[in-house]
Amino acid sequence: MVVPGAILSAFLLPLGLAGPPDSISAALIKSGHWKRARPLIEQQYQANPNNAELAWLLSKVDLAYGDLEQALSLAEKAVAIDEKNSNYHYQLAAVCGRTAEKASLFSKGHWAKRFRAEAETAASLDPKNLDARFGLLEYYLQAPRLMGGGKEKAGAMADEIGRIDSVSGELAQARIAQEQKAWAKEHAFITKAAEGSPRTYGNLITIASYFSRTAATTEGSPARGDGRSPADLSMAEKLAHQAAKLEPGHVGAYAVLAGLYSAQKRWKDLESLLAESELQVPDSLAPHYRAAHVLLSQSPHGGKDLARGETYLRKYLSQNPEPDSPSLAEAHRQLGLVLEKEGRNKEAASEVEAALSMNPNLAGAKIDLTRIQSGR
Repeated sequence: MVVPGAILSAFLLPLGLAGPPDSISAALIKSGHWKRARPLIEQQYQANPNNAELAWLLSKVDLAYGDLEQALSLAEKAVAIDEKNSNYHYQLAAVCGRTAEKASLFSKGHWAKRFRAEAETAASLDPKNLDARFGLLEYYLQAPRLMGGGKEKAGAMADEIGRIDSVSGELAQARIAQEQKAWAKEHAFITKAAEGSPRTYGNLITIASYFSRTAATTEGSPARGDGRSPADLSMAEKLAHQAAKLEPGHVGAYAVLAGLYSAQKRWKDLESLLAESELQVPDSLAPHYRAAHVLLSQSPHGGKDLARGETYLRKYLSQNPEPDSPSLAEAHRQLGLVLEKEGRNKEAASEVEAALSMNPNLAGAKIDLTRIQSGR
């Protein structure tokens, strides 16, 4: 898809972006604006097919949209043009990692080894590339020892991350504790990370999301016995607000806050938040989906709040979502579940059928449809 430059300029004005086209593209990707970035980067790449940075950026877009073959080709091209660039190597690692997840049992090992090799190269080329180090941390936690995995290596990597950035180091230790199901330790590391004054958007959202998980429970009671309390929700709100102030054009903070406000039935705050989110990020309605999802989970036997959730889901279905947000199929299924709880089984079945027509393998949808149609 080629979009005329004048139209692209008008499209990007709401973000307040200015500068060279490749820097605009990178900024869009950094803020999760895949739908805006895709036509711009495709146009740039068509005009400059031997530009390593554009190949790298387009690989990111294709990976987000699930085109693994094209993402791999572009990542390999970027590395071939500039083999000393750490980011290019880690993008190639990321594509190999995603491919490994979807590969057959026979070929998983091949792609996993490629992931490790490229991630290690990325880490060696840039001592401060935290993405590469977190990727390796995950690999060490998941891979068997015969393939280079191991808890000791994961611990050493977490220590290395901590030497680069203390807050990220606490989050790395929390990830290890989570893998070990040491919930109290996980909570302690996350709390220490929060107390370390996180400065990056990613860290703020990671911590805020953790503390907001209890928002989906009816009384904010600690989940999994990990020591979290309702007081943690105030920390989640504080950090999410900090993230929104830091990057108002990124939807993540609004989604966290939407979940919190809907769980706490703070309707005025929720409506204000959703309006602000639409103003700042008009092409992502993820906060509406998050609010509806929480309302559905809090109303196991129906209730007046479900009508509000229905409204939010119908709003979410009014536009194509970003590729890293819930799909339209998932939204149709959620709407079906809301309608089922409202006793509107015919409409509910229609929504779940719509979900299955979009994604025949959507988890749980076939079971939902059978239950709804049987009236159980």
